[in-house]
Amino acid sequence: MSSNPSSPPTPYKNGSILLNSYTIKDILKQSPNKKIDLYAKIIAISEAQQCDTKYGPQYTKNICLSDGNDIIWASLQQKLLNQHQNDFILENQIVLRNMIIEEQEGVVQLIDDIWTSVQTPESVEVNYFTL
Repeated sequence: MSSNPSSPPTPYKNGSILLNSYTIKDILKQSPNKKIDLYAKIIAISEAQQCDTKYGPQYTKNICLSDGNDIIWASLQQKLLNQHQNDFILENQIVLRNMIIEEQEGVVQLIDDIWTSVQTPESVEVNYFTL
């Protein structure tokens, strides 16, 4: 249970942090109303891995920062903020909402909308930034 990151959080945009350097409780301490709504500009998805939930199969994806055309906005929400799967999120779980957005010739459209359960914040190694 070492919470000693090898390096400080990497700055990225406004007030962003590298999520795997923190725990959910550390982030919640910065939020008086116990609500978190963090977003990451993430590009490039690798192979999906299936994990079973009581809502049926969910898929986790390895994600990394990159340059490209597809933009995925991953929304990290703690249990009180999440209306759709409230009873699904446990104390130490987070939920990723991956909205896959594509821009073609100036037109932005939603390609996919994926909800994923993540057991620990350490599973997510991307720069999130609060809005």
